[in-house]
Amino acid sequence: EKEKNVIPCISRLFSSAKKNKKARVGMSPSQVSIEMFGAVARLAAIQELKIRLLANKTKAIQESAYEHHVAETNRKIIEHFTQLGHLDQEKSELLTKSQTIRNKILHCEFNTAVKRIEELVGKPMQGPSIQVIKVDPNAGGEELLKTIFAAQESIATGKPGPQQNASQMSDRDVGTFGGLLNCVQTGAMDAAIQIFEKSNALLDGLMAIETTITSTNSQPSVPTSKKEEP
Repeated sequence: EKEKNVIPCISRLFSSAKKNKKARVGMSPSQVSIEMFGAVARLAAIQELKIRLLANKTKAIQESAYEHHVAETNRKIIEHFTQLGHLDQEKSELLTKSQTIRNKILHCEFNTAVKRIEELVGKPMQGPSIQVIKVDPNAGGEELLKTIFAAQESIATGKPGPQQNASQMSDRDVGTFGGLLNCVQTGAMDAAIQIFEKSNALLDGLMAIETTITSTNSQPSVPTSKKEEP
């Protein structure tokens, strides 16, 4: 049972990918993880485009569409639509924090991304973290096997061993691949996809509101006929 909780569950990687129509028979864990990263990156790129399109459509904040940092454009959108009463605190938080998550994932700060996702969804990820075994690159085969067997015994008995919980390590210590694998394994990549789908849908709603406002304001006023005095 303990072994199930700590050893990377490859089937989870495949089930995660299948949710996003990315799974293919024979794909390795690294291939599946990269596919999942690509799915998130696609939605994150669409989010930036929608933010800039919305700003460009909105006359009051039109110039912010060309800000160097999209976070500033996003801030102007939140401020503007909050003042109009179309964004509450929860929706504003979604737009703000999804930007942070986007940056962390695209900059490959995966463990930090997991923490930010957990903050937004309000609960820890349900999937088990991977276990990392660091070995001396100059170690011989016998020493390497000894380390691996020690980790297996630790997992079986629950006693301390050479392995470390990836989620408790820094981005630098866990490494880029370890962080990516852990982000998928814990379910954080799935959660990120849901977050971006939700935030993109919210941006679509704001665009529809702005289109209605623009259409209403552009309609010519019809003069009322003056009633004749008796």
